[in-house]
Amino acid sequence: MKKLLSVVVMVCLIAFWAVGCTSSTGAALSNALANAVNYKSFDSSTEVKFNIKYNNFPDADSSMKLVNDMFSNISAKMVQTVDLNKLQSKSQATVKLNGITADFEAYTTEESAWIKLPVFSRYLKFDQTKLNGFQSKEKFLAYQRQMPVLIGDFAKKYIQNYKFKLENIKDNGSVSIQTPDGTKNVKEIEVTLNDAQFKEFIKFGAKELLGSEDFKKLIIDVAKLLDEEGTAVDEELEKDLEEALNTAKEEVDSSFDEAMKYFEMLDKGMVIKFYIDSNGEIIRDDINLAFRVKQNNSFYNDSESQEEQSVDITLSIKDDYWNINKAVSINYPTFNDDNTILYEDYEGSRMSVKQMLEEYKEAKRRERISEFYIGNDYAFIKGKYVVMNSPAYNKNNTIYVPAKNIADALGAKVEGNGKTVKFTKDNDTLVLYVNSKKAALNGRDISNSFVTEVKDGTSMVPLKVVTQSLGAKIEWNQYSRSITVEVQK
Repeated sequence: MKKLLSVVVMVCLIAFWAVGCTSSTGAALSNALANAVNYKSFDSSTEVKFNIKYNNFPDADSSMKLVNDMFSNISAKMVQTVDLNKLQSKSQATVKLNGITADFEAYTTEESAWIKLPVFSRYLKFDQTKLNGFQSKEKFLAYQRQMPVLIGDFAKKYIQNYKFKLENIKDNGSVSIQTPDGTKNVKEIEVTLNDAQFKEFIKFGAKELLGSEDFKKLIIDVAKLLDEEGTAVDEELEKDLEEALNTAKEEVDSSFDEAMKYFEMLDKGMVIKFYIDSNGEIIRDDINLAFRVKQNNSFYNDSESQEEQSVDITLSIKDDYWNINKAVSINYPTFNDDNTILYEDYEGSRMSVKQMLEEYKEAKRRERISEFYIGNDYAFIKGKYVVMNSPAYNKNNTIYVPAKNIADALGAKVEGNGKTVKFTKDNDTLVLYVNSKKAALNGRDISNSFVTEVKDGTSMVPLKVVTQSLGAKIEWNQYSRSITVEVQK
C-alpha cells in the first residue's frame, strides 16, 4: 500500500499513550495528527539516517565485520495523491551506504507500476493487479481506495478519543524553519519517551490495541478487502482472527517484560518533533531514537562465559510535506519499448487471509513442540537449541530425559532435593521419587512402571509418565531416533 504519511505510523503509536488529561499542547498535537489522517494529496521528502554497531561479537564473523559501524543515508522524494478516483504516485530515492550511492525511481498509476533499479538502464513494468497479488483489477482498486479510508477512520477515532501525558510533551513555541515552500513560522511540539516510558507505552498501547473492538472490526474489514474471491468473511475466519488477537494480547501480558530485558533505549530514548503550521497541519516531523538489542546468550549453553553481545542502532527520520490537499501534478517519463521491460510473468506472493492464519496457527503450534534425540546431549526446546547435562536414553522401552529440560519443554517448574523430583504446572503437581517407581499426581499415587534415576548428578525422569500427567503428547520417530513432545492447549 502506498505511504499515507510516516506521521500516520506515529499516530497509531502516540494515540495510545493516554491518560485522559487535557492541555492546549496535547490538544494541538491531537488535532494536527487527526488532520494528517485526512491528507488526500501532497508532495513530500524524506531523509533517513541510521548506524549499526555490533558489540563483543566474534571477530571471525565476516558478515558482521561488513556491516559493523555502518552508516547509511537515504533521501527520498514523493508526490502522491490518494484521491479515491485518482491513485497515482511518484517516488525517487538516493541511498548512500558507506560511501556507495545508488538511485531508485518508482511510478504508479491505477493499472501499472514502473521501477528503475541502479543495475538497470531501463524501467521494469508491472501489472499493478498481479504485483499486489489480486486476481482482478476491480478487487485491487477497491482495496487501494478503501484501505486508506479504513485505517484513517480508525486512527482518527483513537486520536480524538485520547489525550497525552503532560510530562512527555513540550511546547517549544514558535520556530522558523526552511521548507520547500520557503521560510515558515510554525509551532514546534516535542514528544520524548525514555527507556522506561517507551516500554510502558508500547505495552499499554499493544494491550489497548489488541483488546479494542474497533481494531477487531478493522481487521475483519481488511480481511474482506483481501479476500480474492470477493466472498464475505465467514464465521470460522472471524473466530480464528479473534483467537489470534486474543493470543497476541495474552503473550503481551505473559512475555513482554521478559522480552524487554533484551531491549534498551539509549541516550534520550525516542524524541519526536512535530512542526505545525497556522492551518493546523503537520508540515514536518523529525524522529530520533537510539536503542540497544542484547543477544540472548541462553541460545547456547556454553555462551554464558562470553561478554554480553549487543547491537546498537541509531535512527533519524525527517519528513517534509507541502502542497497538502492541493492539486497534485505528477510528470511521468515517456515509457516505450526502448526504455521499458515488461515483467508480465510476475506472480503476486501475497497470501490470502486464511493462508496467513493457517501459517500463524502452525507457527504457534511449533512453539509448543520440543525434540529429544536418543544418545545425544542436545535437544530443541520450543525451537531453541539446548545442550543438556546428560543425554536422553532408552531403558526398558521408555525414554529418560533430564528433569530440567522436560520441565522447560512443558512450561513447568521443577524442584529436586535428592529424594524427590517435583513438577508444577498450572494446577497440577507431579512428584516422582528417586530410585523408586513411586509417583503421585496432586497428592494421589498413580501407576508408574519406571524408576526415576540420577545419572552423573542429573535427575533423569521417565518421559511418558511426566507428559501424560502434565498434558502433553509424545511421538516417536524411528528414522531419526528422536521423540517429539507437543504441549496441548
